[in-house]
Amino acid sequence: MNLLLKRGLLSIAFLVLAVSTLVNPSYSSAATKLDSKESFEVPDIKFTPKVINTYKDENGHIINEYSKLPDNFVTDENGNIISEESQSKTTLRKENKVTTAACSYQYYYDVVGRVTVERDAFVNYHPAFPQAQKNVSEYNFTFSTTSYSIGVSGYGMSADVSISAPGAGYSISANPTMWTRPAVYGDIERQTVKVTRTGGCTSGEKITYQTRYVPINTYIDTNEWSYNPN
Repeated sequence: MNLLLKRGLLSIAFLVLAVSTLVNPSYSSAATKLDSKESFEVPDIKFTPKVINTYKDENGHIINEYSKLPDNFVTDENGNIISEESQSKTTLRKENKVTTAACSYQYYYDVVGRVTVERDAFVNYHPAFPQAQKNVSEYNFTFSTTSYSIGVSGYGMSADVSISAPGAGYSISANPTMWTRPAVYGDIERQTVKVTRTGGCTSGEKITYQTRYVPINTYIDTNEWSYNPN
């Protein structure tokens, strides 16, 4: 589908990064930045979504339904999730569900706001296809996925995604008379995340906020040109 046409449609429909066509995001991951003036270092979250269902929609897009990071969870200072329960810090401590080494930090994440900022947006090109090609009528992808970190176009950030690698399994059509290149499209959700750091040797508490751009319903399609863009 022509990129100009897609962007023309953005005036009607916003962009969001969702996991359709063989793409799912990894949250070590979702592009983030700290907004607090007293921001502190926050570890990368060690979470990789798992595909739980795959199907082709009415538009020919291959859709992957996948597990998602919960809205409320706790990590240790290395980013390992140690609780996925939406409970208060006091409750978690009383029930001994959060235990860490002495003087180490714990990070409590709470999504306090979310909005879809774009739909059917161009996210970036599929990393396995470094150049556009001509005389190609379809691109084939396997069920297995490979993790990539790709820039989220227009946001100056990156997101980790698990994208189906080239091979036998599913296919997307391409116009053989045009120069084409597979790309990741989808919706992008902006999340406001409250991060509370507790623990440490002083047992103090600090709070900061993240703006996080999260892939949520993505798919692979082709971008095309009438000329050689390479």
